[in-house]
Amino acid sequence: MKLLSPLFTFTLLSLTFMTDAVFVQLEYPTPAGVDRATYTVRAEHCNNLQPGHCCRTRIPAVSPDFRVAIFKDLGALDIAAVWQGDPVPNGCSGRVASSKNGPGTWRFNGAVGPGTDGVIVAGASYVRLSQSISAERATRPMREAQGILAMITGGEGWISEIAPPSLQREALRMASVLRRMLLTGGSLDPIGPSGSRPRKRSEYKRRVVLRNEQGVAFLQPPPRIQWPDLIIVNGTNYTEESVGSPVYKSTDGGVLRFADHL
Repeated sequence: MKLLSPLFTFTLLSLTFMTDAVFVQLEYPTPAGVDRATYTVRAEHCNNLQPGHCCRTRIPAVSPDFRVAIFKDLGALDIAAVWQGDPVPNGCSGRVASSKNGPGTWRFNGAVGPGTDGVIVAGASYVRLSQSISAERATRPMREAQGILAMITGGEGWISEIAPPSLQREALRMASVLRRMLLTGGSLDPIGPSGSRPRKRSEYKRRVVLRNEQGVAFLQPPPRIQWPDLIIVNGTNYTEESVGSPVYKSTDGGVLRFADHL
């Protein structure tokens, strides 16, 4: 099982507003000093991206690699992640390049400057956490559908029945660590996503703060794909023919056609 890696910090205290869905735009920025009118501008939109879904790029060989991901309408309990190609663009199955907690808008720019390769953005996703981590039967399917397999704090915890034994053992170990921290007043060293190295897929802990308690959430990569519903090339909008279709059409009769598996 592939497991998601980066570490996050957030709080559930006094957060009640949540959006229904999130907008994601993937694009390649116009390089500095280049006339935008003569540069091949390309962007892909995933409108109403659902939690636990990967907004995966449709990248033909002739297009530039994506470097920018823009999230809008993140909720207070949302955690967004940008995935990089590892070693080639393959949706949300590679490495996590960076992550950000909601609410609001987040713009990730992997184009780090001249003479560097930067980060190739292969996909974008987010998860939405509940305000309680109690193992209520009604909330289990929603968590598992997003790839959330365990949530642990010093005061309580939840582990999915579908979590592999290795994850269950690590979750129980972290529960013991957090209980000791709760008694001694210790803290986890904060690790921010900005500037940190991409984590290996086997490093699956996410650091969190729940109701002013520090905790850890364990997640796997988003289990579902959501293809862009709109592709923009040099100012022309191409809309998918139907949900998930590899064919995109413009109002003036233009067609973009992708292989089913891309």
